[in-house]
Amino acid sequence: MMVKKVNDKGVRLIMTRASRAKQFLPFDALSGFKEALKEKEIKKEAKIELSEDSLQELEN
Repeated sequence: MMVKKVNDKGVRLIMTRASRAKQFLPFDALSGFKEALKEKEIKKEAKIELSEDSLQELEN
């Protein structure tokens, strides 16, 4: 909704606060991009330290 304001230069349209607020709502230009990145994200796991006995068992 626009409000008209008359001044010495003529009529000027002014946006209401609600209309102005709509401009600054969160905008997702690449919808689904964040979800796609999460799917491709590499998940790292903690390194497991093996005991000497376990290492020897794996080598044989």
